Amino acid sequence: TTYLMSITASKYSNFYDYYVDELSKDTLLLDYYVWKDDSAGVIFNAQKSFKRVPEMIRVFSKKFGPYPFEKYGMASVFPFNFGGEEHQSISTIHRYWLTGNEMGIAHELAHQWWGDLVTCRNWKDIWLNESFATYSEYIWLEGITKDKSELQKKLSGYERYDSDWSKAIYDPEGQGIQLFSSIVYQKGALVLHTLRNIIGDSLFFEVLSEYRNRFKYSYASTEDFVEVLNFITKKEMNWFFDQYIFRAGWPKVLFSWSYDNAAQTLK
Repeated sequence: TTYLMSITASKYSNFYDYYVDELSKDTLLLDYYVWKDDSAGVIFNAQKSFKRVPEMIRVFSKKFGPYPFEKYGMASVFPFNFGGEEHQSISTIHRYWLTGNEMGIAHELAHQWWGDLVTCRNWKDIWLNESFATYSEYIWLEGITKDKSELQKKLSGYERYDSDWSKAIYDPEGQGIQLFSSIVYQKGALVLHTLRNIIGDSLFFEVLSEYRNRFKYSYASTEDFVEVLNFITKKEMNWFFDQYIFRAGWPKVLFSWSYDNAAQTLK
């Protein structure tokens, strides 16, 4: 993925960890580069911040398929305009994430599947990278907790409803807003959750599997993803994307309620 090629250079301290696949017993090198004082410092602590990466890979591998590259790692940088940026096999992260940013680290790791293994065809399709990685934060949380209140809190945390959210998810720049806007992160993540609830877990992850296998080490467009969805569900699902991806705005639900004391029923 040429736009994600990166080089970092500094007087780094290098340390390692490993992920061992439960079935194949294959070992994946986890290769980390941080400044010496940040390896296990009081404030910046890479060893503590990176501790759950093997578990993250385990959760994502079960949901998305085997980790797609020969190794994984992270390089800490400062200053940096972003929190993190996915690069094939080694992500770049902001030094401040070493104070503890589990969801950010999970997000960049998820990009190894969604963005690096399968890359958006053009910038109009950027949601295929960012919405998928953002929703993967929820999938990580789902993999480590059964606390429904925590899961709901995560979904609620995606909600923005700001001026950008009045736009369509598809083609942010064509609508005069920044490419990496909240619509391609949080709004898109909620759309994926909506899709998952419409077609069910089994079909949803089957769709992701087919999408990954069909376009791995290549690129895909939104239309390609729709085609995969229609193929797996054996339904015409274009209406969903017309409503939630290509059109602007968000659903507005009207409701009222009443309580029947005699029947003790809420309507």
